[in-house]
Amino acid sequence: TASNASSTGKPAPIRVANCLVNKALSVDDQLAIAHLVRGLYHLFTKRHELALKDAKQAASLGPDEADIFAYLALIQTFAGQPAAAVESVRKAQSLSPIVPTAFLIILGEAYYGLAQYEEAISTLGRSLDDAPDSLLARVFLAAAYEALGRRKEAQSVAQQILRIEPDLALNTWAARALPFKNADELENMVTHLRGAGLPD
Repeated sequence: TASNASSTGKPAPIRVANCLVNKALSVDDQLAIAHLVRGLYHLFTKRHELALKDAKQAASLGPDEADIFAYLALIQTFAGQPAAAVESVRKAQSLSPIVPTAFLIILGEAYYGLAQYEEAISTLGRSLDDAPDSLLARVFLAAAYEALGRRKEAQSVAQQILRIEPDLALNTWAARALPFKNADELENMVTHLRGAGLPD
């Protein structure tokens, strides 16, 4: 089926990665990074409780690994736990002498999930200083501007998104790239992005 294979008939890369991770864990179930990767697989296949379980196991096995806590935060945001996500990102930042741009993007997403839109805008704006072509940062930034009624700014960011991804179709893209557990959260974000001018 389409969900199991690419258009070439080969297994989809995400499923190949999950198969390899499961093999690794069958040999050594104490591999923190393997639990994290499997958690991300569960996230993007919309099995949020399994995603949280694996990501928390990864954090337990790798308590000094900043990246693990950052991606735990990503999973927590989409699983409807943005407050916990902020705490996880803060933990990640405390473990990393240099804060990667990805951490700021994940933090901005968590602030959006908390409806702390000003904080989201500030954080995502800083992330774009170092990652000017980040599509996801711009998506959440446009949504945050629209949520605050700052439509001109939202529309400006939406135009930047379409320059990066000119064929973006909001409904299909959002369903694939924004794996929210709560359908209302996804619909709320899609409404903000539609208001900003992204096409269906």
